[in-house]
Amino acid sequence: TLFRSGSDWRAWLSTKVLSAGQGILVIDTGGTSTVAVNATVVPTYFKGSASLGFPGISNGACATDQAISVPGAAPGDAVAPGWPPLLPGLFGTMFASGANTIAVRLCNLSGMTVFPAIATFSATIVRSF
Repeated sequence: TLFRSGSDWRAWLSTKVLSAGQGILVIDTGGTSTVAVNATVVPTYFKGSASLGFPGISNGACATDQAISVPGAAPGDAVAPGWPPLLPGLFGTMFASGANTIAVRLCNLSGMTVFPAIATFSATIVRSF
């Protein structure tokens, strides 16, 4: 806000020079300057989570991929996975498999068939400079 504690800050702003930096746009049209964020450059976060139940996974195998909906995700995006506690010998990967979709792949190298409990998995996409 330009008015704070009874002061009018417009006079202070009139003496300042606005300079654009990485991710910041300054558009000057006559007596008006507009400062905006360039969403194509500034970091954007997309998050999602889901309660997933994987079937029994044989040793040396991976379960069928399951999906987490993450609106805004696109194929090729890097995924920061949020894993629940997993049974020993299980490992997994997450990747953007389609528009708005993160695939969760869970594999087993424990030496025996395992039956993972239903758990909450989360994924975050970060697009940055």
